Amino acid sequence: MMADKGLSSAELADRADLARSALTQFFGGERKPSADALVKLANVLDSSTDYLLGRRDSTDVAALLQNDKIMELISLFSELSVADQERVLEMIRLMKGTAGASQE
Repeated sequence: MMADKGLSSAELADRADLARSALTQFFGGERKPSADALVKLANVLDSSTDYLLGRRDSTDVAALLQNDKIMELISLFSELSVADQERVLEMIRLMKGTAGASQE
């Protein structure tokens, strides 16, 4: 992920306002980052703390963003008012709840 951002470990430590030695210890498994350090790293890397902890694979999101229909939905949805976004979400929830019943 650092390579994707073009960062060396020293640059990452500097941007995250962490000691370089601490970052080396994190990467070496000698020390676990504090919650504060984890948030700082996630912000610099434009990632989530869940991803950094191995709980979520960023490729899931990247794959979704490659789907033209999903991108169109995101674009159209973002142009709606907050009230209309809520209505759309409710319709989708209703459709999802009845989708299984209509296929039986």
